[in-house]
Amino acid sequence: MKDPVAKVLRINSLYDLYGSLLSERQKKVIEWYYEENLSLNEIAENEHISKNAVHDALHKAELFLEEYEKKMKLLEKEEKKAQHIEKLFLEKHLDEIAYKELKGD
Repeated sequence: MKDPVAKVLRINSLYDLYGSLLSERQKKVIEWYYEENLSLNEIAENEHISKNAVHDALHKAELFLEEYEKKMKLLEKEEKKAQHIEKLFLEKHLDEIAYKELKGD
């Protein structure tokens, strides 16, 4: 994923759905990096581990989240529902506009 903002939004969404399935260390790393915006160095200092260990834990957690999504597709289902609701809302709104125009309002 090239867009960093899109990646942050996706990881946060996946974390909301599947975060409870991660180890405590993976949860901490995801929360500190994506929610509290700490750098790898800051997390390494907090955890008393190397920056490389933080990077590995973060990468592994991201892979787990993506793997859970690949299997369960909860985020995909939520996104499809949201798109469907938006479509219904727009259709209703357009119908109301067309009705008002026909009435001459």
